[in-house]
Amino acid sequence: MTRHLFDDWRAVAGRASEGERLAIITDFDGTLAPIRRRASHARLSQRVRQALERLIADGHLVAIVSGRPLEDLETRVGIAGLWYAGSHGYFLRAPDGWRLSLLRHEERRRILHVTHRLKVTLGHLPGIIVEAKPGAVAVHYRLATPAMRRRIGPLVRGLLGGFPGLRVFPGRMVWEILPAGHVDKYLAARFILRVARQRDPRPWTWPIYLGDDVSDEGVFARWPGISVAVGQRPKTAARYFVRSPAQVADCLERLDDLYKTSRQRGEAANAARISPT
Repeated sequence: MTRHLFDDWRAVAGRASEGERLAIITDFDGTLAPIRRRASHARLSQRVRQALERLIADGHLVAIVSGRPLEDLETRVGIAGLWYAGSHGYFLRAPDGWRLSLLRHEERRRILHVTHRLKVTLGHLPGIIVEAKPGAVAVHYRLATPAMRRRIGPLVRGLLGGFPGLRVFPGRMVWEILPAGHVDKYLAARFILRVARQRDPRPWTWPIYLGDDVSDEGVFARWPGISVAVGQRPKTAARYFVRSPAQVADCLERLDDLYKTSRQRGEAANAARISPT
């Protein structure tokens, strides 16, 4: 059974602090920021923003991996020194500004064609928003009536039946359509860890991943470190859960305090060793 993260905090903190720095990779919507009726209204709280900024300033690796377009994610978060991965990992930006696209030309053309088809067929339906993204398209139905919510899944799957080479999966009040390639949040997270280690060899023992959505379950199932589902649900592959983005903020603050305390103790011990007797 998945345990609450704070019920097992002593063990988690012990494992997380075995390395010289933390590696924290997290989703955005529903994890760092509460879900809003309109995606454009999602914002980081000042508390979460400050916790992330402190972790980065203290030398820890922080990355945000989201289904949002990369540019939207960068604008919405606006914190220097962290990794960004948008469109479920198809577009990445390193802290130094280096960018990488994993989307092939034919995949881009296929998504553009599908986006046009979805907008023409579904865009006029009340409460339905077809969001075009670089490398993906999302059909949001949070604003739809209960009857329309029940219809939209079969409508989306029916429309896409004639388009090969696509992945279709449900999110929180959204259907996401991506190319049927190997790129996903897990690949993006592992890529970030690998490149970050090449640039800074200081070790971490158990990297931490936090997420709230169906797309995060693919990461939880393969994650080698501490995995945390946000929002308690009956089935998850995560090792732990927290109940809300507010508890994610608690987690980030606790982790930062953990390393600050450890560093202060180390400095005090060094000072005691070299002080004259």
